[in-house]
Amino acid sequence: MIDLFVPGRLCLFGEHSDWAGKYRTMNSDIEPGVALVTGIEQGIYVIVDWNVCYLNENDENKEEAIDFFTRISNIYPDSPNIIYEVANEALLHEETEEEVSEWEDIIKPFVTEAIDAIRINNPECLIIVDAPDNGKDIVAVSESKLDYKNLAYGYRFFAGSTGDADRDKAQKAIDSGICVFATWGLSNA
Repeated sequence: MIDLFVPGRLCLFGEHSDWAGKYRTMNSDIEPGVALVTGIEQGIYVIVDWNVCYLNENDENKEEAIDFFTRISNIYPDSPNIIYEVANEALLHEETEEEVSEWEDIIKPFVTEAIDAIRINNPECLIIVDAPDNGKDIVAVSESKLDYKNLAYGYRFFAGSTGDADRDKAQKAIDSGICVFATWGLSNA
């Protein structure tokens, strides 16, 4: 049994998303970056993430993501409590006529460039890459790992729909040698 104490979690989203834009309009007194600095100063681990929802093309937000991660990692190159999540809740919204592997053809090329951008400024930080299918297809990831140090793969558990088969997938991934960073939601997947 491992005892783990996490003093808090603060997520900072890229400015690109509708969620972040809406949150900022409802909380206009929060300046960009203030939450990040406050979290660092308070010793809270801070997840800096980029929500990826591919609507039309697999790289439609790639340039913005690379710019975002480059800027943040340049400002905070030595902050040990920053964790980067480069493909949060990756989800391919539309089916295509051709056979596409969400992990091999879409997520992997996207996150490789994002990780490389972060590693220029912060070569040792922890980076989380979510599994395909909104963080649920951890087996695909375990069968074709990325070649980086200090990397974890995000896997989502949902209180309303996660069962033994999902836990078995997580165990299979862990047994393959990857680090699984599990998060959870209170809804159905």
